[in-house]
Amino acid sequence: MAALPGLRDALKVVEEEAVHAREHGLSTFTFFLGLGTVVITAFLMGKYPASVWIVYAAEALAILGWRIYVDCHKKTPRTLLYFLDFCWVTNFVIATLCFVKLCEVLDEAFLGDTFPNSNLATQFPNVGRIVCLVATGPLGWSVLLLGNALVLHDIEHFSGCFIHLWPSLTTLTVRWNPELVMASYPGHFDSLTGFDDPTAGANVLELVQLAMSAYLVWWVPFTLWMLVHGRHQSPKKTGWDTVYLNLVVTNGAVRKVLGIGSNSGEDALLASASGIAPVVKYMIVHALLSLLSLTASAFCYKNMLLHLAFCVILVCAALYNASKRYEWMLTERYSRAIRKHIAKEFPSADSKENKDK
Repeated sequence: MAALPGLRDALKVVEEEAVHAREHGLSTFTFFLGLGTVVITAFLMGKYPASVWIVYAAEALAILGWRIYVDCHKKTPRTLLYFLDFCWVTNFVIATLCFVKLCEVLDEAFLGDTFPNSNLATQFPNVGRIVCLVATGPLGWSVLLLGNALVLHDIEHFSGCFIHLWPSLTTLTVRWNPELVMASYPGHFDSLTGFDDPTAGANVLELVQLAMSAYLVWWVPFTLWMLVHGRHQSPKKTGWDTVYLNLVVTNGAVRKVLGIGSNSGEDALLASASGIAPVVKYMIVHALLSLLSLTASAFCYKNMLLHLAFCVILVCAALYNASKRYEWMLTERYSRAIRKHIAKEFPSADSKENKDK
C-alpha cells in the first residue's frame, strides 16, 4: 500500500504517453492500412509488374492525400511547406503523370479515344529517363541519408518513406520487363526512352546533364523562395515549419556543415538558421549531393542489376530503421517517459541518483 501512490503516478504517465502515441497515428486501422499497402505492393509487383505504375499512382493518391489532410488539421507547427521540397514535388509530378496515362488508357479502352490525347511520350520523350534517374538519385539516396523507416502506423514516417522508396521500386519493376509494359499498354510507353530502351542512347554524362537540368527547374525557384520567404519560417515565430529548419534543429551534422552553433539556446539557433549564408550553403550542399546521387543513378540506369541491388539496400535500410524504432517503442518508450517525469517532479532526487551512478 505504501507504493500505491507512486504506482498510480507511474500509471498516469504511461496513460498520457499512450494518448500521445494515438494522437500521432497509432491505431489498429493505421497499422492495418500501412501493412496492407506493403503487402499489396509486393504482391502486385510480382503478379502484375506491367501495371505497377497504376498501383503507385493509386497509393500516392491515398498516402499523400492522407498526409496533406493530417497536415492541414495540424495546429502547430504547420508542415504544409514540406510539400515544396524536391522529393515531394517530384512525387506529385510523377503521380500526376501516371494519372494522365491512366486516364488515357481508360479513355481508349471504354470510350474509344473520346478525349484529346496528351501525346506525352511524343512531345517529351525524355520524361521516362528523368523519372528513372530521379527515382534512384535524390529520392532513393534520401532513404539512406535521412534514415527513413517503414513505420507502418505513423503517416509522417510512412509517407516520408513512401516518397523516397516507392519510385525506385516502381521504376525497377517497369524497366525489368519493358516489352510487357508496352504490350499491355500499346502506344502509351513506346516513345518514353526510360522504359523502352533503358541502356541505349545517352552516356553517363549525358544522363547526368539531363537529370540535373530537370532538378534545376525546381532548385532555382525554390532557392529564391527560401531566400525571400522560406528562411523566415519557424514554429516559434510564424507557426510554420520547413524541411530545412527541421534538419537544422534535429541534425547536428547539418548544423555543423552550415556553420550554425547549437549551444546558444533556441532563439539564437532560429536566428542563425534564418540567415542568408546558411540557406545559401544548404541549397549548394543540396545541389552537390543531388549531383552525386544522379551520377550514381546514371550507372543504375545503364545496369539493371545495379538498380536491383540499390533497391534491395534501400528496402533493407528502411526495414532495419523501422525495426529499431519499434524496438524502442516496445522496450524503452514508457520507461523514458517515467524517468522524465521523475526528473521533472523530483529534480533533487534525480540529481542524487545520477551522482551515485
